[in-house]
Amino acid sequence: EESTAEPGEPNAATDSAGATHSSGIISTPPAAEDKMPDENWIQERDPGRYTIQVIALQNPDKLQMFIGQHPDLAPFAIYQQQLKGKPIYVLIQGDYADVKQAQEAVRMFPSGFQKREELWIRRFIMVQGLLN
Repeated sequence: EESTAEPGEPNAATDSAGATHSSGIISTPPAAEDKMPDENWIQERDPGRYTIQVIALQNPDKLQMFIGQHPDLAPFAIYQQQLKGKPIYVLIQGDYADVKQAQEAVRMFPSGFQKREELWIRRFIMVQGLLN
């Protein structure tokens, strides 16, 4: 995988360590009648609710492949950040009322794509702040 995290560093999509953030969502044509949520969807979420940051990669195609293989886990959204001058694409999943609901969802995540302990539960307010 093309993880942007260096060994021993926190999750690659953290907003520390000099990462600059740019507003952006990668939009894809709807696979069916459902349309993938975009930046507006992220901004419209209750800032006190939770989402799961799945992974951050330099190749958005791998994120799209995961989304296509796991429609049962929708909704997903992808937003773009800049890390060390390069774009990275961050995949988030879900909209949960509290940490307990998000933790239950993490347990249901398929193994193989990302280690469960590397799935990051975040408040929407944190993600929304990265888009501004």
